[in-house]
Amino acid sequence: MKISQTTLASHSKAMVDDVLSGHESVEVHGAGGQVVQIRRKVGVSAADLINRLKQAQFTQAEQNELKFAMDAANEVFAHADRR
Repeated sequence: MKISQTTLASHSKAMVDDVLSGHESVEVHGAGGQVVQIRRKVGVSAADLINRLKQAQFTQAEQNELKFAMDAANEVFAHADRR
């Protein structure tokens, strides 16, 4: 969504709520063109990831698949550390 600086000033809470809900990013424009882009930060913290995984209700098959993927990732990182 493209908005003016004036619109951002008048509706900042709604604009930030839209961004945080993941619906879209906001491009703020002034007289000289785009001034700033507001977008949701990508990724999660390690603590947030752990909490989300604890709350997920994985089937046994999904748990096995996730363990296999994590073991493979650990192997890759362990190999990289040996270099």
